[in-house]
Amino acid sequence: MINKFVFYLLNEHKIIIYYNVEETHKIIKYEVER
Repeated sequence: MINKFVFYLLNEHKIIIYYNVEETHKIIKYEVER
């Protein structure tokens, strides 16, 4: 199972973090959209 978190920073950059719950919350993808 993969969960996705989206954070919006004060400077309006969007950070998306994907992690796999079954693999001890290992981050499998990290991207920053400007």
